[in-house]
Amino acid sequence: NRLKSLSVGGDAVGQLDGGKFGVLHSAAISADKISQSVTQAAQTVMPDAPPIEAKLATLVLDVADIPPEEAARALTYTLNRFARDSENGGDLASLMKDLQPRLSATVKQMNDVRQTVTTGDFNLMYQPIVDLWTNVVHHFECLVRFKGNDNKSPYETVAFAEDVGMAGMLDMALLERAIGTMRSAVANTESLRFAVNLSGRSLSDPAVVKRLRGILATTGDLRKRLVFEMTESAEVHDLAAVNDVIQSIRNQGHEVCLDDFGAGHAAFHYLRALKVDNVKIDGSYIKDAMRSNEDVSFIKAIVQLCTELGVTTTAEYVEDAETANLLKLLKVRFGQGYFFGKPAHPASDDIRTAWKTPMLEWRKGLLYFKG
Repeated sequence: NRLKSLSVGGDAVGQLDGGKFGVLHSAAISADKISQSVTQAAQTVMPDAPPIEAKLATLVLDVADIPPEEAARALTYTLNRFARDSENGGDLASLMKDLQPRLSATVKQMNDVRQTVTTGDFNLMYQPIVDLWTNVVHHFECLVRFKGNDNKSPYETVAFAEDVGMAGMLDMALLERAIGTMRSAVANTESLRFAVNLSGRSLSDPAVVKRLRGILATTGDLRKRLVFEMTESAEVHDLAAVNDVIQSIRNQGHEVCLDDFGAGHAAFHYLRALKVDNVKIDGSYIKDAMRSNEDVSFIKAIVQLCTELGVTTTAEYVEDAETANLLKLLKVRFGQGYFFGKPAHPASDDIRTAWKTPMLEWRKGLLYFKG
């Protein structure tokens, strides 16, 4: 925290190795000031601690293409990537040599994300989520695919956007695209519901939340049809604030799902702090469930907890009938995976045929899985 307070933007610090840190600071901050500040903090806890050494390197970095706050985030991301990619965290000489080209690559990638959002150069694909007990398609998850990005998974681009503080920009663009689909002739019926992903970082950003509220103020006609999934690749620190946003979304009639539960940061303390309607069990537990008693035990525990909390469950990575039947025995409510259908575009502009596939068909106004 002491280092962050001395850094550009208050967050431009990276751990290079077990006992080595890099700090990106303004010209007004000297190496001596950093040494004195950190030494003082260390000696508050350990009075006999030796002085902390700070080495100063001056770099002129070209970040003229982006605003100062984005430049600080680009620097922080680049420094942290350097530390992760370098053996033993790297050293000052290597950092001075590599930082500018790495930073230029980061800035270019940020500009590419901004360009993608500005031009709408992306597509949404839709994957069905099926009620295991009735075979009715409960809703479709909207999954982004970036045009001209064949060599990189969508997850990489989304994770990068989160890391550099651009998740909100991307999330709002995807939300607006999904709303457009829902209001179009191909999907404008009460029985077709759609889920849009929102990063936990977006829900933590007051500016993004303000924009989200503005969008939702115009979607009263979609309240029962528009679902949100909270995703996260990094830990959310202010869960109480995020929960306030989630409750305001739910109070408007939208269901909210907690994605990838049981993996990474989306763990039990999230479910304690965030009141949601559905929990999506991470696919790492599902794909080996037929061969792993341990995974079955975890699924049972998650389902039991969610049942007691009044929360439904969804299993992803359902690839075959055997897994679907096992999940039903374990009392999981919904399933998602290639067994029910791959992510796809609507097959036509006619609502009667757009969502039909070899596995899905209309019956009495509802879309059913044929299995």
